[in-house]
Order: sequence, then C-alpha cells, then structure tokens
Amino acid sequence: EEEIDKRLEAKVKPMFDFDEMARRSLGVSWNKISVTEQKEFVPLFSELLSRTYLAKIREGVRDSEVVFGKEKLNENLAMVETNVNLQGDKISVVYRAYRKEDGKWLVYDVVIENVGIVSNYRDEFAGLMRKGGFAAVMERLRSKEISTKATQAS
Repeated sequence: EEEIDKRLEAKVKPMFDFDEMARRSLGVSWNKISVTEQKEFVPLFSELLSRTYLAKIREGVRDSEVVFGKEKLNENLAMVETNVNLQGDKISVVYRAYRKEDGKWLVYDVVIENVGIVSNYRDEFAGLMRKGGFAAVMERLRSKEISTKATQAS
C-alpha cells in the first residue's frame, strides 16, 4: 500500500491545485482570516484532502475501470465527466479544472455523484466559522487529520 500511495501521489498531486481548493473551501471566509491563518490552513487542508482522495483511489484502483465521458472546455475552464465502474456500481466523477497563466491545467474541484468536494467543505466550514470562528475550522481539520491517519494505519 505504501508503494502504491507513493506512485499515486507522484501521478495525481501535480494535477491538482490543493491551494486553490483550500481557498475555495473557505469561500467568503478566506478574506476574513489573516495571511498567517491562511498559511496555517492551506497545508493542513491540502494534506488532509490529498490523503483522503489518494486513499479512495487506492481502495478501488485494482477493481475499477474509468470511462471518460463528455468534456466541456472554454478558454480557461474545463469539466471532464467520468464514470468509475467499481464492482458493478457506476460512480459519476466530474473533474473541474482551470488553465493557469503558464497554460497548465489543474483540477480545483472533484464532484462525486453530484456532490462537490469544495462545496461540501465550504458548507461545513461556513457553519463552523459562524459557531466558533477560524479556531473551530482548524480544530475540525486537526481532528479529521488524526482520524484519517488512524484509519489508514489500521
């Protein structure tokens, strides 16, 4: 599993803009926190998201087939629809990407069965920000990180 994780990470991570995903996940709250808090949030969120996403890929990589569907492309935004066939189940996965100034395309959101990762976190974080501010968001991220590490270790 460790070797698979390393190989997946080397292939997958460069295709994702985890910083952009972090920023979008905080939504309007991004501009309400300090630069220091932003610098604290981005790596913690990015690592959690990366670890969780890579674990999901690893779990199904041997038994799944990915079928590419429609692509929607404009000048700087793209959406690629896929279906993942996993043990007889078809799972819809849509990748949303943008083109950077250097021309490279990076994924900024993944929508699984019509639920976007970014919008899902944005909803969760907005509620936490209302109740306990940025400290509550960071506390939730840290607890998820601990939980994810424990799950993957077992």
